[in-house]
Amino acid sequence: MASERNSPLPAANFRAVELAWLQDHAAELTKQHPGEWLAVDGPQLVAHASHLTALLHQATEAGHPNPFITAAPAADAPHSFASPARGTLTVVAER
Repeated sequence: MASERNSPLPAANFRAVELAWLQDHAAELTKQHPGEWLAVDGPQLVAHASHLTALLHQATEAGHPNPFITAAPAADAPHSFASPARGTLTVVAER
């Protein structure tokens, strides 16, 4: 039996900090960055941009080459972020 250290799968709590931070800040992110790509590393937003390539460049330049990447819902979309760790899709605001 292979040890956990040699497992090719990430730990069950992989990116839990980033996902929790996104849940906690979802309303402000959708208001401030509607329709933009977001890069989160630990409990902080490290970059945001309207184009994915620009986001990756900004995050890398800021010293975060492997951030968690997601997108904020567009202004006219239901505001929600997926949370696999919590097993739900939380709607932050409805129109």
